[in-house]
Amino acid sequence: MRRVRSFSPVVFGRRLLTTAGWTALLLAAVVAGRAAAHAQEPPANYIDKFEQRLSAAADSGDFVGLAVAVVDGGEIALLKTYGETVSGGDESVSAATVFRLASVSKGFSATLVGQLAEEGRLSWGDPITDYQPKFKLKSTTATQAVTLENIASHRVGLPRNAYDGYLESGESVERILERTASVDLVCKPGDCYNYQNISYSLLADAVEKVEGRAFGDSMKQRIFTPLGMDTASVGLDELTSSPSWARPHSRRRSSSPWRSFAPNENYYKVAAAGGLNASILDMVQWTRAQLGYAPDVVDQELRDTVQSARVDTPYEYRKLRWMRGRLKDTDYALGWRVYDYSGERLVTHAGGVAGYRAVVALLPERDLGFAVLWNSTSGRGWRIMPELLDAYLGLDSDDWLGVDEILAAAAGETVQGSP
Repeated sequence: MRRVRSFSPVVFGRRLLTTAGWTALLLAAVVAGRAAAHAQEPPANYIDKFEQRLSAAADSGDFVGLAVAVVDGGEIALLKTYGETVSGGDESVSAATVFRLASVSKGFSATLVGQLAEEGRLSWGDPITDYQPKFKLKSTTATQAVTLENIASHRVGLPRNAYDGYLESGESVERILERTASVDLVCKPGDCYNYQNISYSLLADAVEKVEGRAFGDSMKQRIFTPLGMDTASVGLDELTSSPSWARPHSRRRSSSPWRSFAPNENYYKVAAAGGLNASILDMVQWTRAQLGYAPDVVDQELRDTVQSARVDTPYEYRKLRWMRGRLKDTDYALGWRVYDYSGERLVTHAGGVAGYRAVVALLPERDLGFAVLWNSTSGRGWRIMPELLDAYLGLDSDDWLGVDEILAAAAGETVQGSP
């Protein structure tokens, strides 16, 4: 992990709304929100502290390529890339290198549906069968009860990750949908949370029926292009035709070398759930939009809609027990997770598909955004988010990235409790 690129902070101008009254109202809300957010300022050196620990982790051998961005107050506070697009290769990861987003795609899809809902072209309460009549559950009553909102918040009633295994074995989505009618539900639609990919992908059917064009085209025209996400795309062909794209990697054990392999197309078949690609520069623009800096694309009402918790997610809380000291609550909104992280509302989503990992996170009340992309199965990457949050919030470090001893050795010191 020797290749490192740093970028200076950049200030982006805000787009103006076409209606002066709305512009004044939105700007007033932004000013009030920013003032409240900075009532408790983060430590002045939080970026320096985070960057030092991040760089130590990047040099640990646990990553092939890594890209990280922090957006604070609408500005890029940190943008760094490390490593290579392919292990042993000569192409460094750059700010324009494209990675797979996996399930981080879900927030984009919910936002796209939300745009159409604001325009009155569909409603979150519409039955999914209005757009995909092949979808069936075990009873007609249950089938008709599944709405777009239920889909986007994983309240379909199916068991967790229903039929993902068939998708991963190469079966078509159409064939998988024929199987759902035989599955015993774990609850009534709308009553409980169980994470899904197959059913979540049906949001693309709603978009395509309303828009009369491919889901990827709508995503490009309605979100990517207006936000300036110039290297973002949907689909495997679009990934591999990017001027710079990160190859996926895995290894048998932590001591084994990283090995690249061909990207798997299975989850591209469920594009709304996991079919998007983006660079870290694209994710900067996405993060800014979700913080309110592109109100002509993602306005306040839409952000409130997709970022507001709909359902408790007890399984997620149990899965994240390694963060139990910080997490107080875990919920799901529409394409976003909502956590209580040490008393702060954290809006986030992670994604993982063969050889790729991604995380995006927001502290909306603090006007802070964060994104990380990496092209390996390294588990250390998941711990970058709490490392940043602790630095920003001035919390005592839990050494999430496991770099205390590395940094101490570099400084000629000894970590308490180490030999």
